[in-house]
Amino acid sequence: MSPRNTLDPRVIQCITERGFDEFSEIQERAIPRVLAGEHLLLIAPTGTGKTESAMIPVFNQMLTSQQGTGFTTLYITPLRSLNRDILVRMEWWSSHLGMTVGVRHGDTSQGERRKQTLSPPDLLVTTPETLQALFMGKRLREHLKSVRFVIIDEIHDLRGRDTVRCRDEQGYGIGSIRDIFRRNGKNCNGRYQYKKNNEPDTPGKVTIHRSCHLLSGH
Repeated sequence: MSPRNTLDPRVIQCITERGFDEFSEIQERAIPRVLAGEHLLLIAPTGTGKTESAMIPVFNQMLTSQQGTGFTTLYITPLRSLNRDILVRMEWWSSHLGMTVGVRHGDTSQGERRKQTLSPPDLLVTTPETLQALFMGKRLREHLKSVRFVIIDEIHDLRGRDTVRCRDEQGYGIGSIRDIFRRNGKNCNGRYQYKKNNEPDTPGKVTIHRSCHLLSGH
């Protein structure tokens, strides 16, 4: 069965407007499994639609399930520049689906930070460093209690960075992100993540790995 048959009509409309004539292999394989609640690590070449493989089913679930009063989805990237690129893409989907999206990192203005504290977006794009800082604020910790989905982009860039170095977002590894959730009472088994794999020695490789943990490596 095609993933289109399992998606909300509003998501299908966005897919059509976005110009997807057909799904890529990674999208065909990943979307149904994410919709089924599996926790995945996605590996595929650049340009095969890994971001949409993760976000199309997440948007679908955000539309069709009851949401809390805080953040519903966290999209974590290792770099602020990547945050901004992802934000532009997520803004298109969110605006067409009636959702809100925000970005939070070291350069985010105090005004925007206050706005997110008072009225948290459905989808927050952030960095590992800023994620840890979110748990320091009482109201922000409350907003994080409603998180249902976590996507980690370029996870291979974080794999070896398990040592936290203050004021250096490159020092926050996947082990640190896992520990942040555990220390603050979040269930580390209730999320999924994906990885972009652009290594030249794996051309054409499309792999989906199951994981019972929030974070995993390959």
